[in-house]
Amino acid sequence: MRADYEYRFGRDGAIHCNAEEGWKPTATMSLDGVQRTSSLGPSRPCERDFLRVMAAVLAADRLSPRRPPKGTRPQRDLAWQRSLSLEIAVECPERWTAVTPLLTQLLSFMTDDAWKLRFKGIAASPVQQQLLGLERVEKIDEVALFSGGLDSVAGLFARSKRDGRSVLAVSACGNEVRGGAQKAALEMLRSVGAVATWLKLDHQLRGVERPRSLMEPSQRSRGLLFLAMGATTAYQLQLPSFSIYETGVGCINLPISSAQVGAQATRAMHPRTLLLFNELTARVLDGQVRVEAPFFLHTKGELCSLAGAALGGLARVSMSCDEGEGHKPDTMLHCGLCTSCVFRRIALHAGGLHPDPTRYRDVATRQHGVYEVNSFESHALRLRECRDFEGLLDLDPDARFAATLPLIEPPKAAARIEVFAMYQRYADEIQAYLAAARPTVRERVREHRKVGNRALFPAVG
Repeated sequence: MRADYEYRFGRDGAIHCNAEEGWKPTATMSLDGVQRTSSLGPSRPCERDFLRVMAAVLAADRLSPRRPPKGTRPQRDLAWQRSLSLEIAVECPERWTAVTPLLTQLLSFMTDDAWKLRFKGIAASPVQQQLLGLERVEKIDEVALFSGGLDSVAGLFARSKRDGRSVLAVSACGNEVRGGAQKAALEMLRSVGAVATWLKLDHQLRGVERPRSLMEPSQRSRGLLFLAMGATTAYQLQLPSFSIYETGVGCINLPISSAQVGAQATRAMHPRTLLLFNELTARVLDGQVRVEAPFFLHTKGELCSLAGAALGGLARVSMSCDEGEGHKPDTMLHCGLCTSCVFRRIALHAGGLHPDPTRYRDVATRQHGVYEVNSFESHALRLRECRDFEGLLDLDPDARFAATLPLIEPPKAAARIEVFAMYQRYADEIQAYLAAARPTVRERVREHRKVGNRALFPAVG
């Protein structure tokens, strides 16, 4: 049976899609560490292949819409699952062929899709040298992924300012607006005493002829490319691990309503994703590099509270909105009503930031409105009804992996208790925020279509 989407990824980043008229060029992917060296210096074949494969997966994910071009949101939900077939050119095909079952399992869990992967061997070739101006420091204590979001900003502050660590912040940058926002966030962190060096890795999908409306917005595999960037950076620096600063609530990401099924609630940093990723990394790199989550037993509000008096400044330079920064006159304007914005507002309130300095639009759209706010309220009530860890499994059976992944020090039995207690504190944070600062949602003002002046009885000649 033919897959819904079928792609070939060449050694130079060229992407071909199998269409009705045959194989045709579709786009080109460009990625630091593959076509170009990063500031850390030349990469090894196993590192280039790791980035190459994860970038190919993300490109296929983006190019493969889940719904027909004119489909409705319900149609998209019904057509959520896809089947994708990829042939990827790599320098070590035997290694990747051996881990294909593991990678397929990981992708299926993250995206809910059926993946068929093949790897084609290519000769090694030197990548183009470039200098990105990475500032050298005497010692790097920790490599950490840095998105510029609230978790990464507050987490870096806590690890550096409070714990005295020198952090290499690794950012994936797909456009100049995003890169500018990440740079501003790093500058703010340094101004309040954090010791941080920035490594920006550019990734682009170029030459796509189709409009943005025909690209898949969910992109559930995006986290894999970011994780691969962290792993290869730590590997080049001969460090045994790298960090993500997501909290346990964000990692596990229990669905906030029964309407969310499977990967419709993102699993980018889910405990099972990280567990499978650590296993994959151990097999495709020539040494063990694991991902760690030092704030796994924190709520987002508790992480924010670690920033203390610096929280207001850090909030102003961090972006959490699902809309992103692009295509906005004010890049730091948040919609205020998407799940990420509401999650942010709850955390900043719990972190003691009153009032919240973030600029929120709070206008209902087709995507977001009162529904999300009410869903968080219902979510808190459902969490309150849970009596133990088993109650969380009724909300999402995959939460069981939170007690098996070695992200936290307690043994399995204690981990279940700790995770349950974390969610009870989180329920308190939701209810306290809604009681004190529930958003006021404004209806969108519809603009009337411009109509030209027309005579009731036009003259006839």
